[in-house]
Amino acid sequence: MVLACVEGEWHALAARIVAEVVRAAGWRVTFLGASVPARHLVSYLHQTGPDAVLLSCVQPSRLVRAGRTIEACRSAGVPVVAGGPGFGPDGRWAAAVGAAAWGASARDAARLLETDLFAGHTGPPPAVGGDEYAAVLRRRRDVVQFALRAVAPPEAEADQFAAAVGHLVDALAAAIRVGDPQLLLDHTTWQAGVLAARGEGREPLLDAVLAACGTVLADHPRACEHLRWAREMQGRAPC
Repeated sequence: MVLACVEGEWHALAARIVAEVVRAAGWRVTFLGASVPARHLVSYLHQTGPDAVLLSCVQPSRLVRAGRTIEACRSAGVPVVAGGPGFGPDGRWAAAVGAAAWGASARDAARLLETDLFAGHTGPPPAVGGDEYAAVLRRRRDVVQFALRAVAPPEAEADQFAAAVGHLVDALAAAIRVGDPQLLLDHTTWQAGVLAARGEGREPLLDAVLAACGTVLADHPRACEHLRWAREMQGRAPC
């Protein structure tokens, strides 16, 4: 078995625990660590020929990268068992990005490895949400720059603000990729809580960011639909 964290995912402690539990169950396990690029993982698969990949993802905004990694693994003929809250409550988004199965715990992972993971889980993964998510990601930098101009945060906070906008775009793309706007709403609700905790008057920044996203991505229907729904669910005027 090969165990890795999705590229950009630095929360590796849970994955290390899974590696030890699966090893104790009798499997030979190689833990490649946090934030493993897909190309490096696939290169290792071709060199070693493992039975399966265990892939950890904690943040749902990393789902697009998780999907690309799973697609590459499937193309190499290796099924993937997904784990971590990044794949949604009860793993609801794991199948949408092509995982053979999802486990809520290390014991689940060990149990799932005893099943027939290969049936129907190699080759091209299922297509969900079309390719609009990729178009949204290509506009990521445009959205960040537009939001910076629209909000004009203090210079000392500009980098942090830009990173937050980028993460929101990642969450939007992931929501489109798995066909579930709830993913975006969960992310914006979390961001609203963070902004509100920083002091009175900061939370409206999120509304401005969502409006900036809607302006730049006006030509992308699913993106606008998801953004509109997220704003309406939070009691804001639609974009």
